[in-house]
Amino acid sequence: WSSDVCSSDLPEPRINLGLLLLELGRAQEASEQFEAAGARDPSDFRAPLGQAKAMAQLGDARGSRDLAQRAITLLSDPNKPTTTERVFRQAQAHDLAQSDQRAVELYTLAMNVDPTRIASCEHAIGRILLRQGQERAAAERFARTIKADPGGAMEAMCDLAWIATAARDASL
Repeated sequence: WSSDVCSSDLPEPRINLGLLLLELGRAQEASEQFEAAGARDPSDFRAPLGQAKAMAQLGDARGSRDLAQRAITLLSDPNKPTTTERVFRQAQAHDLAQSDQRAVELYTLAMNVDPTRIASCEHAIGRILLRQGQERAAAERFARTIKADPGGAMEAMCDLAWIATAARDASL
């Protein structure tokens, strides 16, 4: 093994660590990892996209949108091949930038091209609809999420429960 393969100076380990820290709810530390990865490779869209997610968790909407716009720019490079992964990541970046219509278009494209992404794309579209105040349409998307992935749709089930509770409370 070369020492370069496991070097913490490479962007890949920092991005992976950042993603893990996000999962653990340690957004500030995750942001630092994504920032370091971006400094090492400024052309890697994963760094600003991950940092945008971290900033959103930290409650910095403006910072999140700015970083998401940077990721969109990097993902829109016409010299890079278009893959389902890139389309999905573009959708996430537009979602974080709150470019809702474009995000929905890209999530729809991603799930039509790659059926393994149906649950995650349906759930993301549902969250956008919820953000827009369209609870009924969001609930339909969350139901599709659960149908597409019954074993892994816990977050969509929680979102559906939240909608039902909010509707009940509004009727009281």
